[in-house]
Amino acid sequence: CSLEATSHPLDIGETLSWGAVVNDISAGGVGITLCYPFRPGTYLAVDLQSSGGMVRTLMVRVLHVHDQTDGMWRLGCEFVKPLTQGDMDLFV
Repeated sequence: CSLEATSHPLDIGETLSWGAVVNDISAGGVGITLCYPFRPGTYLAVDLQSSGGMVRTLMVRVLHVHDQTDGMWRLGCEFVKPLTQGDMDLFV
């Protein structure tokens, strides 16, 4: 998939957010590409925009981070709470 998203860490005092692209999504997790290498273990709020324009905030934990050749970072994240079938229908 290719959904637009924004992400920001759940750390107190952190106010920056980063634009991201969702590369893949499943009931258990999401793969996103963005310009900042969040460390594994970091909790993020990811605001996903469906193709219909609806925005939904989902909490994830970063599992792994990979440097891309274009200077971006690919993050593999697990959802704190797995997606329901209704959620999957919204984003897929």
